[in-house]
Amino acid sequence: MNQPEVLIVVGAFERTRVMPEWIDHAVIGNVLQTSADAIHGARDVALKAGVPVDAPALTVNRSCGSGVQAAVSGGRLMLTVLLELRRRGKKRGLATACIGGGQGIAAIAEVV
Repeated sequence: MNQPEVLIVVGAFERTRVMPEWIDHAVIGNVLQTSADAIHGARDVALKAGVPVDAPALTVNRSCGSGVQAAVSGGRLMLTVLLELRRRGKKRGLATACIGGGQGIAAIAEVV
């Protein structure tokens, strides 16, 4: 796990002009342990994509349910992003998740 996921996250950062250091938390779904470091997949991907070392990362491993759990966890994070934007008086926030098979999703929130 991680080269395709790193490319997805880095690509999302580039397309959205989001800086990795703005990320507070990473969540990645992992269906199968495909390498020795897959157990720490989200952490490894986040660090390789430039996310700060102090940002927590969650690897979701629930076989077929990993994508769904990652989406649920991602939805919760997105809600947190929206609430934090309002609380901090900020304008933009980002939530991303890998959904397996080299696919990923990213959501950008902007307060208008």
